[in-house]
Amino acid sequence: MLRSTSEIAQNLAPHGVLRVALNFGNAGLVRMDPHTQELSGVSVDLSRELARELEINLEFICFDAAREVVGAVAQDKWDVAFLAISPARLERLQFTQPYAAMAGSYMVRDASPIHAPEDVDQPGVRIASALGAAYDLYLSDHLKHARLVRAQTTPDAVELFVNEQLDAVASVRAYLSTWMLTHPGYRILDRSFTTIEQAMATPKGRTLGWTYLASYIQRMKACNFVAQSLARSDHSDLLALI
Repeated sequence: MLRSTSEIAQNLAPHGVLRVALNFGNAGLVRMDPHTQELSGVSVDLSRELARELEINLEFICFDAAREVVGAVAQDKWDVAFLAISPARLERLQFTQPYAAMAGSYMVRDASPIHAPEDVDQPGVRIASALGAAYDLYLSDHLKHARLVRAQTTPDAVELFVNEQLDAVASVRAYLSTWMLTHPGYRILDRSFTTIEQAMATPKGRTLGWTYLASYIQRMKACNFVAQSLARSDHSDLLALI
């Protein structure tokens, strides 16, 4: 049965405005110009095009970490989010197919004896990580010997790594690459420890809206909208998925 645009918009955004959660902990997806406050990135581009299609007003709800985005579901603070697909999040969220992938990587000091991900998972090694981030959830399930030392956000995790002289920090490669531009003396390991798939998500229960969203992201991938948006944001570490 074909549904009208208004029916879909009502199910996806029942408060009458499309509230989109933006996670500023992931610079590969969204950034704010410090001078103009202008937003850019694939999350912003996809949100604006979705609102245009559904003929609904758009409101951005800003968060500093993915963990905060997921936690806000219970308070009904957003309608659509951009998050990494994780089994730990499936209880509360429903995801589209992934539209992009990024590397989960380690950064160490130039003089560190660590050169590969397997060198990190050793007894006595301490890794800074952002609590509840997709890479943090992955490492929680897969590390056997190294110890995670958690901070509230990705920037806080990098600061913890630097100030506490930890052995490594885990994050998405895009964020670490940007940070290193103004902080010499560090390097990212050549090989990543995981690949993180990014998708759009809605709270569970909005079946009609989610169905439309799943179709929407497939169309945006097929017409190269996602690839072109990522190219404009100049994040070569993000791979657009077909």
